[in-house]
Amino acid sequence: MQVVLSYFNTYFKSTLRTPTSLFFTLLFPALFLFLLGHQWGHSHEEQLEAFTVFLNYALQTVAFMQLGLSVSQEKNMPWYEYLRTLPVSPLGMIFGRILHTLILCVLSAFLVFLVGKFSLKFQFNSMEYFRFFLMACLGIFPMATMGMSLGYIISLESCRSVLTLLNLFLFFWTFALPEKGLLSYFRHLVPTYAWKELTLNFVNNGQILFLPLLCMTLYFFVFLFIFLRAYKKTER
Repeated sequence: MQVVLSYFNTYFKSTLRTPTSLFFTLLFPALFLFLLGHQWGHSHEEQLEAFTVFLNYALQTVAFMQLGLSVSQEKNMPWYEYLRTLPVSPLGMIFGRILHTLILCVLSAFLVFLVGKFSLKFQFNSMEYFRFFLMACLGIFPMATMGMSLGYIISLESCRSVLTLLNLFLFFWTFALPEKGLLSYFRHLVPTYAWKELTLNFVNNGQILFLPLLCMTLYFFVFLFIFLRAYKKTER
């Protein structure tokens, strides 16, 4: 446990020492909601969709982009190859990184909650908020494996640009893909769209849709497999 907390302390201090990372990880999603949330209108259904989109985006930014960048930077550190040869289990590092990611997710989601409740006056009951955060936390897992695998594969020089661009694409594909035509079928394959549909149905009806859940589960295992393959390949 002490090793886990030591790694968490190192990762968290590193985030705090990087203003750009802190801004885009914690403040940017809440700022985005503050600037664009009113465009969804004032009905309960529109507020529901707006809060879902931006809450998911807040956790996506942490679990996908920030985690992917951290993995890419650590992989390219000069001491990384030496660390891989030590007879020490990597579990402390892994759980320390997981704890760091979860804490940042909670902080980012809390800022989105403050903007929605006190600035945009979103009206939701306690059960709706509970369902929001339950589905938001469920989406962390596929986002994390996607970020880790891409961060490990892509070179450090291009990783920031690629992950930032993909992070924005995933955000806009949540609501911007058309409802008719060829792209209407493609949107069901987008993990963030499936995440939104899963959340909206669960908040409204208390039920979990099978196809969005299947989509997110497949993304989780596919990218976990890609990451493990890339990690094992470097061990040789």
